[in-house]
Amino acid sequence: MSKKYVVVVMMMLIMCVMLLTPIQSLKLKAGTSWGKSFPRKNQETETNLQFYFHDTISGKNPSAIKVAEPVGNTKPSFTQFGSIWMADDPLTETSDPKSKLVGRAQGIYASSGQQELGLLMSLSYSFVDGPYNGSTFALVGKNSVMNPVREMPVVGGTGLFRMARGYAIAKTHWFDMTSGDAIVGYNVTLVH
Repeated sequence: MSKKYVVVVMMMLIMCVMLLTPIQSLKLKAGTSWGKSFPRKNQETETNLQFYFHDTISGKNPSAIKVAEPVGNTKPSFTQFGSIWMADDPLTETSDPKSKLVGRAQGIYASSGQQELGLLMSLSYSFVDGPYNGSTFALVGKNSVMNPVREMPVVGGTGLFRMARGYAIAKTHWFDMTSGDAIVGYNVTLVH
C-alpha cells in the first residue's frame, strides 16, 4: 500500500471519530436544534362571531354561480357530484336578507359526495363592520349540508384574526329544495 493511501485512510478515520461526538449529541438534542419557541407577550384572544350566510344560486342576481360540472354528465344526480360553484355571499347580522351587512364569504365550494349532499368549502369570510372591519378568516373543510348542524375547521386569518384557528358551527335556517337557495346561521369560535 502506498504512503498516500495510508495517509488518506487515516485522515478519514480521524474525521469520522471527530464527527461521531457531534452526531451523537444531535441525537440527544432532537427537536431543539431545528425549532424555537418564543413566549408570547399577550395571551391569545378567543372571539365568538354569530352571523347569517345567504347563498343565492337562483334569480337575476345570484351570489353563487356554477362554474364547472362533470364532463359527459348525462344523468343529473341529486348531489351534483363534481360540480363547482364560485361564491360571493353576503353575511348579515340576522336571518333577514335586508338586515345589516357585516361581511362577505368569497371563494369556492364543490359537490364532493356521490351518495350524500356534501360540499368541500374553501371560503374567505371578510368583515366590513365594527372592530372586525378588514379582518378575515379562512374556512376549508367538508360541509354535510343535509345535517341539521355541522362543524367545519377555521384554518387561518388576517387582520385582527391573524393566525386564527378554530371552528364554525353551521345550522341551516332556511333551504329551498327547488332553487337551492339557502340561509345558514353561523356560530364561529376563533383563537388568535
